[in-house]
Amino acid sequence: MGPGLLVASVPAVQVWQLDPLEAVFRETAPVERQVAPYDVAKGEVAEWQVVVRVPDSATVSVSASEMKGLGLPRCRFIGYVDCNKPPTWPSPTQLKAPPASFPDPLLADASVRVDKDQSQAVWIDLPISKDAKPGLYKSTVTVTTTLGDTKVASKVPIEAKVYGVFVSKNRMKSTNWFFAWPQYWHVPTKKGQNEVDAQIDVLAKSLAAHRQNVGGADALGLSKFGIDKSGQMTVDFSEFDRRVKMLMKAGLIGTIEGGGMGTRNGWAQPNLGMVRVIEDGKVVAKVVPATDPAVDKFYSFFFPALLAHLKAKHWDKIYLQHVVDEPCDDNVDTYRALVEVARKYLPGIRLLDTCCGVKFAGLMDVYSPELDFLNENYDLFKSFQKSGKELWFYTCWKPQGTYANRLIEEPLIKTRLLTWISFKYGVTGYLHWGYDYWALNEANGSKKDQFTHDYSPGGDGWITYPGKGALLDSRRNESMRDGLADNEILWMLADKDPVAAHRIADEIVLAMDRYDLDIRAFRAARRELLTQLVVIQQSKR
Repeated sequence: MGPGLLVASVPAVQVWQLDPLEAVFRETAPVERQVAPYDVAKGEVAEWQVVVRVPDSATVSVSASEMKGLGLPRCRFIGYVDCNKPPTWPSPTQLKAPPASFPDPLLADASVRVDKDQSQAVWIDLPISKDAKPGLYKSTVTVTTTLGDTKVASKVPIEAKVYGVFVSKNRMKSTNWFFAWPQYWHVPTKKGQNEVDAQIDVLAKSLAAHRQNVGGADALGLSKFGIDKSGQMTVDFSEFDRRVKMLMKAGLIGTIEGGGMGTRNGWAQPNLGMVRVIEDGKVVAKVVPATDPAVDKFYSFFFPALLAHLKAKHWDKIYLQHVVDEPCDDNVDTYRALVEVARKYLPGIRLLDTCCGVKFAGLMDVYSPELDFLNENYDLFKSFQKSGKELWFYTCWKPQGTYANRLIEEPLIKTRLLTWISFKYGVTGYLHWGYDYWALNEANGSKKDQFTHDYSPGGDGWITYPGKGALLDSRRNESMRDGLADNEILWMLADKDPVAAHRIADEIVLAMDRYDLDIRAFRAARRELLTQLVVIQQSKR
């Protein structure tokens, strides 16, 4: 029997280790495979995966011994979520075809019940501090299985190799839109705190812990409008300020992502302006055509007030303003009308939007096309970048097929490679619309498939889960965080040896829609990145 498969004193209980990038389903069988020590830089998180398979229904609990000099690893059971919505363009690398149950949420339960002849995976992790000493560290994971009156303790060794490299904050921008859901999810509130603020605080801290550095604060939506004695409109930014300060305190902002100034009633329909007007002695929110005089009138008041406020707070250099999400060539004229208003009354503030057309030259300061659209129009968007604009990309329910994305049915490595693609192609930001847009399809009467939206495959709208009084992470969220660390490591090497950094990235990312998905090859590339950085550091001593 190989060293990767450890059988407990009761032979039928089987426990083994797998690379955390591998997916474990209930039917996954034991394998004899040696798992190498986890290669990790300081400032990253080391991770392992242990799997137990039981011969009969059993209760399983897990603990890990301290890694002396590093700390105590955390153990979380991997849960399963049912997804029924099949993709429009299935990938050849799809783990399973929906409807199916997929491993994803990281549970807070101290123990779980495992059915007969089924496997249960455990996610184990440990943050590596800046002060950690390079070297090999060891721990033992103990899996305790209770079968009736019998307890079986199975032990699996895990190892981490810490390199003398520190990964600080990311230079790459990354944003995930997040939402408060008091109707679906409850978290403890502090004295004087409402549940929306409590949820935003939890979400912001989670985002910051996962290397996100752009925080959404909708200036228009959070502002309070009134009327002064002379009948003129007034604006109060105190709620906007409170939100920004909350996100800053949580460590999320870096960059403030302001909300939009427009919307539309359908994909290719004309863009509309969101305004405030005074009617019958009250301030009323309205949506009007982009060219309606009410747009210019309202923003000639609101944007100068916002700009003065941003400058007073010294936030103007870190603020991005959305106009309308996902404009396309069919509605570029009405998008341009809104941009002209923003340029006129919000000078110097950069405009960011997801871009779904090729007729937008000069209209944005930060272009964020969908990954497949970027691939199809790479030269155009690179020309925008060369002219001084910033280039990001985004994913949502698309792209599918061979492209990398965060979809739950795809190999986890494809989620991690999103940031490797960014590095290879000189993209400086990533945007996703759904950190916690669970929707919880109660309105559709769907209890089994509670997270999947009608129009999108599993995992599009969410990468976290609502726990009891807490937010639950997922395998995909941890992989996104690890990928952001990878991106910074790639840039760290590129600062010193760009040829080596791009050669390593090119070995893994063959094209925007083609990758080497072999986990061992990926680990070898990571190991070479860290080794190269250590060699460079040592050569300068």
